[in-house]
Amino acid sequence: SQNSAEPWMAEPKRPMDGPKERVLDNPPPDVPTPILKRKRKMLESFVNFRHFIVLSRKIGQLRYVLILRS
Repeated sequence: SQNSAEPWMAEPKRPMDGPKERVLDNPPPDVPTPILKRKRKMLESFVNFRHFIVLSRKIGQLRYVLILRS
């Protein structure tokens, strides 16, 4: 009959606390950690010693780095 639900028929899913994409709406602040500071200093000293040109641009969450030899 129409009144009895089949066991495979689940009720529609309800949203939990909102879409998961909202977690990424506000990215964390760009705060360098001591390890990142050390890596940046090592890269800068290498680049200066070897006469490289570094072009860096941050787009959204990602940082793109282009290294050219002069």
